[in-house]
Amino acid sequence: NDLVQDEKTNVLRLEQDIAVMGDIGSMNIAFLKQVKLAKDVWIRGSDAAKLNKYRGEFIEQQELFETHHVQALNGLKKLAESHPEFNGFVSKLDTLSEQHKTLSAKYLAQINAHHGDTVKSDAAVAGLDRELSQQVKELRDNFVKFVADKSAEKMVLAEEDFQQRRNLVIVWVLVSLMLSAFLAKTAIGSVFKQLGGEPAEVARVVGNMAAGDFSHQPNKLPTSGSLLANAYQMQVALREMIAKVQNQANQVGDMAHSLAGSAQHIADNVNHESDAVASMAAAIEELSVSTAHISNQGNDAKRIANSSRSSAEQGGNVVNKTVAGLLTTAGEIEAASGEVSRLGEDAQRISEVVKVIKEIAEQTNLLALNAAIEA
Repeated sequence: NDLVQDEKTNVLRLEQDIAVMGDIGSMNIAFLKQVKLAKDVWIRGSDAAKLNKYRGEFIEQQELFETHHVQALNGLKKLAESHPEFNGFVSKLDTLSEQHKTLSAKYLAQINAHHGDTVKSDAAVAGLDRELSQQVKELRDNFVKFVADKSAEKMVLAEEDFQQRRNLVIVWVLVSLMLSAFLAKTAIGSVFKQLGGEPAEVARVVGNMAAGDFSHQPNKLPTSGSLLANAYQMQVALREMIAKVQNQANQVGDMAHSLAGSAQHIADNVNHESDAVASMAAAIEELSVSTAHISNQGNDAKRIANSSRSSAEQGGNVVNKTVAGLLTTAGEIEAASGEVSRLGEDAQRISEVVKVIKEIAEQTNLLALNAAIEA
């Protein structure tokens, strides 16, 4: 804002300088026209009409001189408010105005006294204009030189101010760059501290874990609490958890194999019991044949024994089917070794089936014994 205001002030002062120079130049031109009109009167003023014409134009130029004098004086006073050096031009301008009034009065008096004698009129005012014209010219030239010098000083001051402002801007730019670099370094350091290492290493560790590789080890220990440190901790925890799961799966497989062996052993025992029942039925049949001649009760006993044998055979078939089912169940148990939660239930069911088989075998033995006794 200050810079803009200074520029506005400089522009206004330049306009005033130009206006004052123009008014001083117009004063000089008006006075030269006055001198020319007076000479026209000396040369062509024998006619009263022409004399009055030239006289009127002379007075107009005199008034025009005074008008430009007033304008130049006001402009100089405004300039002197901020630059007292212009006061010298104010006093010189007032002196020129007084001299101009005196000379104009002499010229006008000679115009009024002119009666066609050119030599006499010209001799009466000869050389009067030279001094005033020279003074007006000197005033104009001095003013122009003064303004030029002031402008040069202003240019020097403006250049110095520009240099200072430029240096200040350069300093601010350098400070800003240094501050930006410091902030960027601080921010990057904070990010790396939170990551615990290079972003590429963090991405590699996470990618390896996503691909199922938990064996990657850091080249150096990352900062505690950082993302990379947490990633390595998670990797260790996952590796341990997977090892535990594999161990438990192996244990479950071993248990399944053990259950399958137990089921096969139970099936073998059931087959032995079935064979014993079959042998007992054969013995009963032989006993029935040897006693066929006894009585109708013996025949009835024989029929009962035969019926018991059929029942025993049917029981053996049932037992064999049950054993086959147990073997199938054992195979399913071995195939489903990963389903830990169902193993307990299957084992319980197998235990119940074995218990039922034992009960059937005991009942079959009891029936066979009863049949033998009855026979």
